[in-house]
Amino acid sequence: MASTTISRTTSWLPVTTAFSAPAACSSLIWGAHAPWLAVNDPGYGLSVDPNLTCLPPAATTWWQQNDTSIDYSIGPTIVCPQAYTTATTSVQDSSTFVACCPSNYRLNVVADHGAAVQCQSFIEEGDVVTIVDYRTFTSNNLLASAWVTAVSTATDAVVVEGIQMNGWIFDASTTHSNSASATDTARPESPIDPSAVPTSSTPSQASPTSGISETPLEEKPQAATLSIGAKIGIAVGGTLVFAAIIGFIIFYCLRRRKAERAKKEKENRFIPYAMSGTEQSPQGVVSRPRNVYSQAGFGPTEVGDGAYYHHELETNMKAGAVQSCIYELPSGRVTAGRAWGADPRTPQTPHPAGRFAAKTSSTTTMPLVDALIIGAGPAGLSAALALARQLHTAIVFDSSLFRNARSAHMHTIPTWDHKDPAAFRGATRVEILERYNTISFEDRPIAKIEKTTGGDFTATAADGTSFTGRRVVLATGVTDLPLDIKGYDDCWGRSIYHCLFCHGFEDAGKPSSGILALGDNSAPATAVALARSAMRLTTKVVIYTSNNPTVQSSIAELLGDNDAAITIDDREVTALALGAEGNGITLTFADGSTAPEAFLAHKPATKINGPFAQQLGLELSPAGDIITTPPFGATSVKGVYAAGDCATPMKAVMQALYMGTFSGVGIAHDLQAEGPKL
Repeated sequence: MASTTISRTTSWLPVTTAFSAPAACSSLIWGAHAPWLAVNDPGYGLSVDPNLTCLPPAATTWWQQNDTSIDYSIGPTIVCPQAYTTATTSVQDSSTFVACCPSNYRLNVVADHGAAVQCQSFIEEGDVVTIVDYRTFTSNNLLASAWVTAVSTATDAVVVEGIQMNGWIFDASTTHSNSASATDTARPESPIDPSAVPTSSTPSQASPTSGISETPLEEKPQAATLSIGAKIGIAVGGTLVFAAIIGFIIFYCLRRRKAERAKKEKENRFIPYAMSGTEQSPQGVVSRPRNVYSQAGFGPTEVGDGAYYHHELETNMKAGAVQSCIYELPSGRVTAGRAWGADPRTPQTPHPAGRFAAKTSSTTTMPLVDALIIGAGPAGLSAALALARQLHTAIVFDSSLFRNARSAHMHTIPTWDHKDPAAFRGATRVEILERYNTISFEDRPIAKIEKTTGGDFTATAADGTSFTGRRVVLATGVTDLPLDIKGYDDCWGRSIYHCLFCHGFEDAGKPSSGILALGDNSAPATAVALARSAMRLTTKVVIYTSNNPTVQSSIAELLGDNDAAITIDDREVTALALGAEGNGITLTFADGSTAPEAFLAHKPATKINGPFAQQLGLELSPAGDIITTPPFGATSVKGVYAAGDCATPMKAVMQALYMGTFSGVGIAHDLQAEGPKL
């Protein structure tokens, strides 16, 4: 049975045998909606993989199965799914209504978060909870999926919501017709007893817990006319035929109007630049978005008179809906990008200011744009956004190389704190493309940049395609250089933190953490400052100087009376290894002894990504960063700007956003003072 919460109509599905959900559908805990926990989603497909058969076949093939206004029930003889028990029952029309909740949950009469969430369990402070989550993440530049299990101890009391599963045990002597629509008199308006104690998973018809009285069905004489079901069927069929005719007329009119508009645009539009690409892999400049929720996978798929290529942006697939946007190219092809955080059923309105037109081209040189932005991280994206606000054209080149690729979360970003940096990049990219029509993206790395005799810049991709711009923004980021210690590279970004404002809070309260006073961190003042920050998070801190008595002595001189919980260990560190399940880190010393820590803090040396600073002859700092003039980030070469990690010792997302925005502003002022290119 499926009953809409909007109306009192019930559709009866022909489920004739008992159904038990597979094990994969039960006893799972995840954040179905970010603010709270929810257990098992047997009905909606909001969090469970829809490929899992969490509903009986009749329900999974029903056209409304993913509608969030639908409550699913099973009959004629319900069997509560695995890990579910009967929370309460009631009798109506000689049949038993059964409400199943996860084991040890109770019913909540008035659901706090919608009619679908009606079971509750209470976790007390100190309780140990196992959380299982199905995640898709980026590993070695490939998308991978896996069940992730974490064991956590509750630091506060919390209510866990569970999806209630309803069903019926029909009286064998009672006849119900399988009509398309019937008045719902059998289902109670709300769970009967919120304090009912869960019973066994097989309810008894003889033991109702509600006060609803039994009312036997009365036999009524049958008229020698069409049944109500047949009449409804004829009416529905006629309505569908009429709707189909109207829909075809509307489709034909819209199609013809679109063709005429495309013809007119082709004759009159301004083409800022052309595109190269093949039918199998169209390249990334896009125009007005079509808000279609793509069900396709990778590769081209025929759609109408064209084809589309589904390009997957980096995402971390947590609970929530997917927004998939398909962008149409004038050639009839479209490219799709996916970002997280928006409901795909919610239409997104494009900016009304025309189109940033693009076309395929057999040439390898693109027309001039205002700016070439090398890098699609926070700095490059914010530079593009600033330029878009002044209607300047720009191409953003995405090499898919990001310093925080290993980080599952980023921090200190208002509204994006403790969220996936890949999701942030994907959402920002879609936001730019949907609202602004002067910015495009190229998902390929640039190999060379050179200044032309006319003062412009040419960027050449590895495939030989050249792009020309009046200005350049280098937002390439940096690569961290690992210490020459076995295991350092594996632990970097997981249990070795370069910044204790970016990471470490999640380890607060653990017994001990460590500071590696090696390389750039061997400066005593730096090591002590890191140690004092770590002391805010753990009970004690050990500074490891790794067989360097001079550094050890200098650090000891800086420690004061308030640093009693900070100690120094000068044993030579020979290896590092991640702890069990990737938590914590273990140091191994030259004498074979080991020491576990919650985390290590160390800021390694870095190098700028790409050869562009050398190719353009830019001035660099002693640390290897590009020297710029604040606030707009102009470099030593006129027309070249730098933003983000490649141009500052303070390498953080917020800093990159600030620098990228000001680079875009600086370029806009520069171009506007120079005037249009003749």
